[in-house]
Amino acid sequence: KETDSSVAYLRLRGDILDGSIEPSSKLSISQLTGKYESSAEMEERGVVEFVESGGGGTHSNKYGTGGCMGT
Repeated sequence: KETDSSVAYLRLRGDILDGSIEPSSKLSISQLTGKYESSAEMEERGVVEFVESGGGGTHSNKYGTGGCMGT
């Protein structure tokens, strides 16, 4: 069974890969919760999972680390 963070991670990854979210754009948890109608905790975990999996590449700050995960 997929966890909430896995669902958030897969949605985020999919949206970046299909161009719905620009790879270099800054992510706001409040924007993600509005877009996906989900909780901030779920989206934060998804972003962290995305960055930890290497999805952020060398631009991890643009994906929500380093204090950019604000609302």
